[in-house]
Amino acid sequence: MNNTRTTDRRPLERSLAAWMTDEVAAPAAASDGDIDHVLSTTSRLRPDPRWLALLKESPMRTTTDTGARIGVGTPARAFVLLLLLVGLLAAVGVAVVASGILKPPVPVPAAPLSVLTWRQTVPGGSFLPLASLARDPQGRIWVVDAGNSRFAIYQPDGTFVESWQPSDGPTYNLRRENGDTYGAIAFAADGSRYILDVGNFRVLAYDPSGAFRTSWGSKGTAAGQLSDPVDIAVRADSSVAVLDDARGVIEIYDRDGTALGSINVATSTPAGFNTSNGFTIDSEGNIYVSQVLEDRRGQVQKFSPTGQTLTLFGAAGPGKFMEQPMAIAIDAAGRVFVTQGPFRVNHPGVLIFNADGSYIDGFGPSGNASEDALAFPSGMVLDGEGNLVIVDSGMPVRNELVDPSIESYKISFPNSP
Repeated sequence: MNNTRTTDRRPLERSLAAWMTDEVAAPAAASDGDIDHVLSTTSRLRPDPRWLALLKESPMRTTTDTGARIGVGTPARAFVLLLLLVGLLAAVGVAVVASGILKPPVPVPAAPLSVLTWRQTVPGGSFLPLASLARDPQGRIWVVDAGNSRFAIYQPDGTFVESWQPSDGPTYNLRRENGDTYGAIAFAADGSRYILDVGNFRVLAYDPSGAFRTSWGSKGTAAGQLSDPVDIAVRADSSVAVLDDARGVIEIYDRDGTALGSINVATSTPAGFNTSNGFTIDSEGNIYVSQVLEDRRGQVQKFSPTGQTLTLFGAAGPGKFMEQPMAIAIDAAGRVFVTQGPFRVNHPGVLIFNADGSYIDGFGPSGNASEDALAFPSGMVLDGEGNLVIVDSGMPVRNELVDPSIESYKISFPNSP
């Protein structure tokens, strides 16, 4: 078979090709041996084995007087090649897995929602319960140190800078009539400072250098007066907003103290039970107020810049406050952070909501059993770098006094940088 000369093979191939093209039936006299001879001598393969010769045959077909006898060509060849390829890949896969080159992926644990980045404790007598925080245009963090009638200043990394007390202007009182330290400070974009002098029912205004500029307010319920001021903020247009709890309103003043109007923020609380702890304003001018309800738990009420109620959340369902809500902060994505009081048992000290009020998660176990525990997180502010800075006023926990502190948490959300 393998000794057929080229000069003998080619005419035979031509004859066979013409015979197949014309589909001329094979002579009746053709025997099986003759046809085997034809197939063998027209094989493109040398040497044997025969199965490999058949694998590489061009498409052909022969017929005899009894019908089709054999067909060799592309369909059979493709199928065999596919089987060989699958077998080869399987063998390579087994070898690779056995060698340990490929290993099953190790699950990556999800990043924690909050990570403590720094903490600074302070002596007892400072940062009394209900101490609040503010951030100045330089990014420094100011803590109301009502026990010493001053403000403690920290760099964003937790480094203590100094304590500030005005060198001129009226004497102020950072305590309400009941002794709670609701005094606060707020900053305009140019660095102007506004102290909420809660004990004297007024606002003290200072220039960016800290020099006294003016004051306004007196005790009362008339326009421009204050009966129980508890929080202060500066709006984007540099007007000053003051939350007057007893009246259930936010009074708006220009930078010199002229009353511009008020917004009713007690629209969903029972008559005579106007108990709000704090408020904040988002980048669109919407107002968020933390409110205490009759069961001593609470809610957050969101208002438009002109005072229309937009939503309520935190009174029921996931994210329900187990203690009265306190400070509020809002990040660039519109997420709302709210602290709650010390008697929340095993519930988080900080609850986080979307702008529509849907609950996201919380952190800060109660007490002092772990590094990230929060006894009484009364004040809170965002530092602009994804960190939430909290003042923990400290409280007796399980017959042990927890020292006040200021601490920073890195907050991470899924799909966030």
